[in-house]
Amino acid sequence: MALAAALTGKNITTFAYPYGKKIHYTQQTVKTVKANGFACACSNFGGLVTRTSNRFELPRFQPMDWDGDRFADVLNSWYRA
Repeated sequence: MALAAALTGKNITTFAYPYGKKIHYTQQTVKTVKANGFACACSNFGGLVTRTSNRFELPRFQPMDWDGDRFADVLNSWYRA
């Protein structure tokens, strides 16, 4: 984290796993992110962030070229799951 701050001149508190699917990082990766002082980290799989979410594996998804109705359907599907 100190290197990132030195390179950017900004305090960086969050991390995003490159690609971010569960196959792209390990529990050792998560431990490394924690050990380097990040407050949280985003993955790249869909889902809701809840009180019980692991703050170092927060769900995130990539919206595609969807119209508003399709986007709403995807978000609403998480509440129906």
